[in-house]
Amino acid sequence: MEEDASAQLVLKPGVDIKNIKRNIESVIEEELKNIYKFTDELSQGKYPVW
Repeated sequence: MEEDASAQLVLKPGVDIKNIKRNIESVIEEELKNIYKFTDELSQGKYPVW
């Protein structure tokens, strides 16, 4: 099941989103592939939360 997602970006002046869109999508896709591993590690205390 695919769901819509969003990301907020702060671009440096002069950077055109069209030039980096593919790279951004690739990074997001890769991170979302690992979301279950991340939540498991988070629940095991691997990442400090305050």
